[in-house]
Amino acid sequence: MMIGAITNKSRWWDLPSILILLVILTIAFSRLVATRWAENLDVTRHIAYIGLVAGLALGYSRFTSRQALFYGMAYGVFFITGD
Repeated sequence: MMIGAITNKSRWWDLPSILILLVILTIAFSRLVATRWAENLDVTRHIAYIGLVAGLALGYSRFTSRQALFYGMAYGVFFITGD
């Protein structure tokens, strides 16, 4: 048995960290949209929230690091080019 290895199969959420990440992403895309630098910058809101949900789902999943990286890249390319 490795020292510090998690033997419990359950996963846990760090709710304060998730909320802080949500607030940080919201502030970032809100400030970007407020600049009115280009048209349709409000789409960053959708991309940020989809990325947050996908990242949380991949982090909670039982995928290996390599599988999570592959799925994250595939979904990222799909949503960024599809929006």
